[in-house]
Amino acid sequence: MKRILIWLILVAGFLPPHLAPVHAEPWPGWRGPRGDGTCLEPGIPTNWDPANAVWKTELPGVGHASPIVWGDRVFTATAQSVSQQRIPSMS
Repeated sequence: MKRILIWLILVAGFLPPHLAPVHAEPWPGWRGPRGDGTCLEPGIPTNWDPANAVWKTELPGVGHASPIVWGDRVFTATAQSVSQQRIPSMS
């Protein structure tokens, strides 16, 4: 039992810091929580490289909405042309 505990402590000590849980301030709308595009979090990236993205997803339509980040969720909005939309029939 003591050997397992020592092994777990050693392994945890060598885990990369980027595997730690991330807690950041909510980003409730365009240009952030203060409306000025600033972030109080230290060490944020200054350049975006999509090749290093942790995840991505296809979205329908087109849009220029700023993502809203709240907790572990990301929200955005898109627009679709009339030909892309499913309009229910009125009959």
